[in-house]
Amino acid sequence: MKLENLKNMKALVIGDGNQQIVRIDFKEEKMILTPEQQDEINQLVSEKIAMVDCVVISDYGKGVCTEKICQHAIETASKLGKTTIVNPKGNNWKKYLQSSIITPNMQELSEVVGNEGTVPVAYGELTQIITEKAVSSKIISRENLLPLLNNLRSKNKKIVFTNGVFDIIHRGHIAYLQKAKQLGDILILGLNTDDSVKRIKGEGRPINNENDRSFVLSAFEFVDYIIMFSEDTPVNLLKTVHPDILVKGADYTVEEVIGREFATKTVLIDFQEGYSSTNIINKVF
Repeated sequence: MKLENLKNMKALVIGDGNQQIVRIDFKEEKMILTPEQQDEINQLVSEKIAMVDCVVISDYGKGVCTEKICQHAIETASKLGKTTIVNPKGNNWKKYLQSSIITPNMQELSEVVGNEGTVPVAYGELTQIITEKAVSSKIISRENLLPLLNNLRSKNKKIVFTNGVFDIIHRGHIAYLQKAKQLGDILILGLNTDDSVKRIKGEGRPINNENDRSFVLSAFEFVDYIIMFSEDTPVNLLKTVHPDILVKGADYTVEEVIGREFATKTVLIDFQEGYSSTNIINKVF
């Protein structure tokens, strides 16, 4: 298939007769596929998978094998009972989850697993490592925030921001964050550090420390990035993020939302009645 503004990688093969001696790949810039181009590729993949016995994903790290495309191919093949073999690239293996076989070389495996040499790795262990790395990659520092934002905006991503303590995750939290994500492309969550929570909620809080809270939140597919802040409010964070949409609970009015002047739009989302970390803590203790 041919996609607008995209080029195939160029290679030069040097050999003698039927024997390949060396192959030279000419470095090309990593391409960035639009959502429409990814949908077009996925449509073709869906049509072709039904015609083959096995699916091979050979990732060159040039931008075609995005998480969306890889997961679509793997899921489609799985539904049709077909084997998926992946030749991976890089250390983001989340996009290969649920594939039948992954065939890394020693360096690629070492980058992901963290072991060097010949070490047996069970499928369950590898899946856990991939998942944990994908989760940890969502937690960003202040130093990495601005480059991330610049990258997202270069791709015309609509950025949604919300914040909170999220001490004991419950149904109300899930519904709130799902609705927030639906308002844009990328959901960035500002998370109060333990010191911040203690000042706001008092002694004995948080129940779960900041590392545990951020890890749990990172596991949700609708949360794209998490950044911690130690202040009582996220106003300094908002000065940097300048989100397209700032989301808060409907227990506020728009005029009461701190930092709304740094967002293009402020949206209030209703909480699910009866759900709160404080209520849960009171019931338990």
